[in-house]
Amino acid sequence: MLKEMGDDYTNYAIDIRVAFRSNAQLQVLSAEFHSGGERSVSTMFYLISLQPLTPAPFRLVDEINQAMDPTNERQVWSQVVSEAMQPG
Repeated sequence: MLKEMGDDYTNYAIDIRVAFRSNAQLQVLSAEFHSGGERSVSTMFYLISLQPLTPAPFRLVDEINQAMDPTNERQVWSQVVSEAMQPG
């Protein structure tokens, strides 16, 4: 049975589950297992996925690309631009 947690936000968490290889199982994103680039890419795509749910026109994330390789950096940037170009 789930208990009501109310407004005490210390009781809440978000687990982002990722798999970076086709034969891998989903697992919680963590610094102990995932590289800085994997964490950066996952964080950016999570933030991009939230964009349609908020009236804020954009988000600013400073130096998120530092741990990314050029391929992932380009893919994330393309997705940011694509999302920013959506109507409304």
